[in-house]
Amino acid sequence: MMLDANLARTPNALPRHGAVPSGDPTRAAMLRLMESGSLCVVFQPIVDLSTSEVWAYEALGRASSLPPELAHVGSSPAALLDVACESGCLLALDRCWHRLAVEAMASWHGRVRVSLNIDPRVADDPGFTPGFTQALIMAAGLAPSRFMLELTEMHGQNADLIERVLVHYATQGFLVGLDDVGAGAQSLDRVLRLRPAVLKLDRSLVHGMNGDPARLHLVRALVELATYIGARVVAEGIETRDDLVASVRVGAHYGQGWFLARPEAVPGPVRSEAVTVIVGPKAQGIAWSRGERRPLLHLVEGLAESPDLDSALQFVTDCTAVLLRTERVSLRLLDARREGLLVAARTGPSVHEDDATHFAVGEGLIGRVVSENRSLRVGSAMQEPCFVRKPGAREAIGSFLGAPLRDLHGCFGVIATTAVERDAFDAEDEEILRLVAGFAAPHLEARRLARLLEGPGQKMKKPEN
Repeated sequence: MMLDANLARTPNALPRHGAVPSGDPTRAAMLRLMESGSLCVVFQPIVDLSTSEVWAYEALGRASSLPPELAHVGSSPAALLDVACESGCLLALDRCWHRLAVEAMASWHGRVRVSLNIDPRVADDPGFTPGFTQALIMAAGLAPSRFMLELTEMHGQNADLIERVLVHYATQGFLVGLDDVGAGAQSLDRVLRLRPAVLKLDRSLVHGMNGDPARLHLVRALVELATYIGARVVAEGIETRDDLVASVRVGAHYGQGWFLARPEAVPGPVRSEAVTVIVGPKAQGIAWSRGERRPLLHLVEGLAESPDLDSALQFVTDCTAVLLRTERVSLRLLDARREGLLVAARTGPSVHEDDATHFAVGEGLIGRVVSENRSLRVGSAMQEPCFVRKPGAREAIGSFLGAPLRDLHGCFGVIATTAVERDAFDAEDEEILRLVAGFAAPHLEARRLARLLEGPGQKMKKPEN
């Protein structure tokens, strides 16, 4: 597939990093490479470690052949990126690979998610302007929610600019991922600043983890951190059966590596041997999947151990996201007058720019769950007469699923999930959400009552005998 001639020849599209002589043979070779049609993209599955299904594909840039002047680079994409950076062509190379990935995705049937790598060094290029990748995606008619923008660990002078760009992209509905987590202190600092939706653990932590208790303990701590900030974890570098078993045991949500599936131009299925590890006898007592009672037991026990109302609310939405394998879960509680619903906890990105968006009882699908005091599953949400689109809504809503939280006086809140696709939830999903709401409601109401009885600056008094 040829690179767009305008992209290859426009000076603003191929700016230089510093003073690079116009006759630089390396730069000239890079330009020829981008015009030759030798660049391509392969896709490696990111696999759900509870179901063995593909959650997303990472787009990886490759070159099928190199000019003689670049023969020393070899087959390493990282080395090619370094040469492109040194010769002032990194921005153009990055955009070319993004274009190829988006074009390939636009030709696929079905709804798949693709992860695109973002090298922070592109921001050092004086020709860098945000919005190129987003414009590609919009022009292809693809939804932002189908893309994860993955920031690599490499550093650049203007890496903070890329971080700001990614924060903006997150508000537009893109998932933001952080790659190589655990490879250095800088990546951990970025976790706290960016609060990404996905953390990809560096392969140096994952490969060989099963035989290293200290490494296992470190990875568990990173998974706990991710859970605390509402993120999912991808274990990269799964190259052996032991790597996969260990990744499932520590609670990683997704896995990526050659033992699961190799990168291919046309993505293939997950290897049968890996599927056996995830869903077969060796995974019993390890993996979570729909229909199991163990995750619900974990929910009940975790709620009992939650120290306060806020942590209990967050625990409920996190568990629901895992149980339903969904990205967005919100829990809204009625205000003091029991007239309106406000967000009390959330897992994943918000549908609205302002998390304080208010819904009155009976207003919209959320309000209907309260007024009718029953669960509601809608496959075409925006076609419903009662659907309300609030100002600041980030994208269309295809499906809605909500269930009431009940006490002795009726409904006091709603737990709900949405999806961009239509008919994303089935009867089993509704049953699971109703079970979650039934288990969670007594615990949440008890903590609400405890907070009211404590009052400001007071501890709840123990009842007298």
